[in-house]
Parts: sequence; structure tokens; C-alpha cells
Amino acid sequence: MGIWFIYFRAPNYIERKIDEVSKPSAELFEAPGKDWESQGKVEEYFIERLNMTPEEAMEARSSSKDGTVMLRLREESNLDSLAGNLYYYGFIKDKDAFIYALEQSEDSVDGMQNSIEVGDNTIDRWASYRISEEMTAWEIADVLLNDPHYFAYDEYNKLFMP
Repeated sequence: MGIWFIYFRAPNYIERKIDEVSKPSAELFEAPGKDWESQGKVEEYFIERLNMTPEEAMEARSSSKDGTVMLRLREESNLDSLAGNLYYYGFIKDKDAFIYALEQSEDSVDGMQNSIEVGDNTIDRWASYRISEEMTAWEIADVLLNDPHYFAYDEYNKLFMP
């Protein structure tokens, strides 16, 4: 899968696959970890958007048995805002690497109507996903493509939940 460029030279030609040329470096796919410096942290989101105290936000994060938070995607969610928020809150190191991982990962779930399209893959809206800063871009891509938990009504209207 990918776009092929053919460079003509008389009398030979060289074929080069575009995703081999444009693949981000390996360190950009690595898990940032909770201590990675990002513009914001999800605990700050809990304080600002869920009106938690700093103590409640830290408790909400530490009480998760696997260190994950719930990412909730609704009808206004799109690929740019998703990648931007994951980068801003420190879940991914690089937006382009993350989008590359989404495009190159296997999607085993048929997309719902109005899903977010990423190449041939889809991420469902009106679904939640469990993610963590300890996951690589590839692992987050796998969760978003293959592990949606659907909801019909969103009483919270929030992007992240404990």
C-alpha cells in the first residue's frame, strides 16, 4: 500500500515507495511516558474541564489499574483535532508519526457511518478508547482502530475522562 514514484533515467528506472521515504524516525513512535514534557497534562484537563481539585485529578489518574484514561470521540471529532489533542496532552511525541501509524496499522473493525477516515482505515466516533502515555503511537493507533466502546448519549461532553 502506498504511492509509487518512478524516476526515469535512460534506459533504466528506479522505483521508490513513498512511505519508505516519508516514514518518521523510530523515536517519534515511542511512548512519551508520563514525565515527557508536553504543553499540557491530562490531569490539568481534569482540573479545568471536570472541575476536579488537583488532589482529585491525581487520585483519578493513580486509581486507574492500568494507568489509562478514557478518550471519548463525538461527532465533531476529526483527525487533526485528535492528533493535536493527543500531542498537546503528551500521549504522542509527534502528530505526523501518529497519523503514519494510523495509516499503516491493521484495522479489523468495520467503520461506523461518519467515522474518521485515515487512509483506508477508520476511527469510530461516538466511542471511547482507553489510552496511556506509556503506549507507543503504534499501540494507540491499534486501540483507536480496533477497540471502540460505543455510547449513544454523552452526558459529559468531555474529551478525556478518568
